[in-house]
Amino acid sequence: MNTSLEENVYLKACPGSGKTEVIAAMVSQAIRSWTRFPAGIAVLTFSNSATDELSRRLTGHLGGAAAFPHCVSTFDSFLLSQIVAGAASAVTEFPGRGGDFRIRVVDNTSDLFLTSNKVLSQRISACRYDYDLKTKNFFSIRGS
Repeated sequence: MNTSLEENVYLKACPGSGKTEVIAAMVSQAIRSWTRFPAGIAVLTFSNSATDELSRRLTGHLGGAAAFPHCVSTFDSFLLSQIVAGAASAVTEFPGRGGDFRIRVVDNTSDLFLTSNKVLSQRISACRYDYDLKTKNFFSIRGS
């Protein structure tokens, strides 16, 4: 399919008919001719498995992974990393780590359900917290 990214395309076909391959071919063609740096193409999917498959096919077409400024991601991951993380960093004044401004409540060394450090002198479930904009502190949400 030889279509510009400026046009809308509706691709409907039965399972196994090659929709993912067509999308990978279109995106790889657009990436090869991309001239709008530092802007990039975001190819967003609903599931990790779809992201993985599309990334694999793009790698096949491009001879390597789609690299910055382009990305292949799920909708939620893209919103978290590209939209929410930057705003949260500005609000909380978190300086980030190596250009990554995502705030990690549970880091990779902690138990999945408990924070790795005490919060307000207690170990709490990682999803039972909030951030007070006035005091700029995290606090426990009781009864969650």
